Amino acid sequence: MIIAFDVSHIRLHRAGLGRFSTLILRGLLSADHERHYLLHGWSADLDEATIRSFLQSNVRLSIAHVPRVFKRLYWNVLRTPKLETFIGPFDVFYSAEPLLPPLGKKRSIITFHDLAFKKFPQFFAERAVRKWNVLFQRAAEHADVIIVPSVSTHKDLMELMSVPQEKIHVVRPPVDPIFCQGLPAQCDTEVREKFSIPGEFILFVGTVEPRKNVARLVKAFEMFISTTKKAPSLVIVGQLGWLYQGVLKIINSSPACDKILLLNYVTDEDLHRLYRSASIFIFPSLYEGHGFPVVEAMASGLPVITSNNSSLREIGQGVALLIDPEDIMQMTEGLQTLYSDETLRREMSAKGLERAAQFSVKSSTDAILKIYTSLENR
Repeated sequence: MIIAFDVSHIRLHRAGLGRFSTLILRGLLSADHERHYLLHGWSADLDEATIRSFLQSNVRLSIAHVPRVFKRLYWNVLRTPKLETFIGPFDVFYSAEPLLPPLGKKRSIITFHDLAFKKFPQFFAERAVRKWNVLFQRAAEHADVIIVPSVSTHKDLMELMSVPQEKIHVVRPPVDPIFCQGLPAQCDTEVREKFSIPGEFILFVGTVEPRKNVARLVKAFEMFISTTKKAPSLVIVGQLGWLYQGVLKIINSSPACDKILLLNYVTDEDLHRLYRSASIFIFPSLYEGHGFPVVEAMASGLPVITSNNSSLREIGQGVALLIDPEDIMQMTEGLQTLYSDETLRREMSAKGLERAAQFSVKSSTDAILKIYTSLENR
């Protein structure tokens, strides 16, 4: 069997989707020497060095540095000729997103990471939501298998898009092993100096957009530091996303703005250091299909406050402090409770490490290999 694996998201500055693709592909190629892999990707900023590092006897490449708009035009609008015309023969196409190129009768696997556009359409541009409703529904109907990262997304897919249960497979995304590694003591000093972080800090990692609930986090942080002696800073790490302008306005006008540090994209190495140096991780998102930062924080030994909804409840139940993300007072009290109780922080850190260990590359790889086998036996 030849698997055409889309590597378009393995880009130079990759976030969750690109990291997911990289880890899954590395795990598959390490474990699977029977099947052949055709790594296909079209993107202007492909991380070609990383993609070429995957080359081995059962791997060949078909990649091109072309603007993403051309890929989208071909995949979503033109839809001719069939992809095989450009990249050669294959049996199954694996997409790390809920979209498919023109495949003819080839079998396919797609990935739905969440259904935020269905549950919270107000947080996206109206035109984008209309487009996704059409394209994602088409891909869901044509795909042979749909991979989702959580039971929550499995349920959403059945309820909101009427996808048959037997087509959906839960594959827990792996946590990058970099976040599981310890660091020398001097790294704490180095990362604080690099980003000018004074003293202790609370960390948030995620795209700056309304769904991530940063605005309420800022309000809760204001209340928290007003009652806390030697209050820590709040460090927000994340690129600007949909409708970010209102969130930035709230941050910049906050009476606590001198204690809030907004970083943009940081490297995995620096993110690892930030996780290891922070006192608390907080992620009060309104909805997540998985929640990569929560698992990364746990793998780094950081006690976590997160939302009692969607996949975040699945990840955090029993090991994180779960709060109602729409209740600013509850968020404030969570910060006060965890920051003032060192014993509780140590207990949650230990439990989080155990939970994060369940999100391994091997477990994710094994689940996908079972899907491959099921397709071969059809």
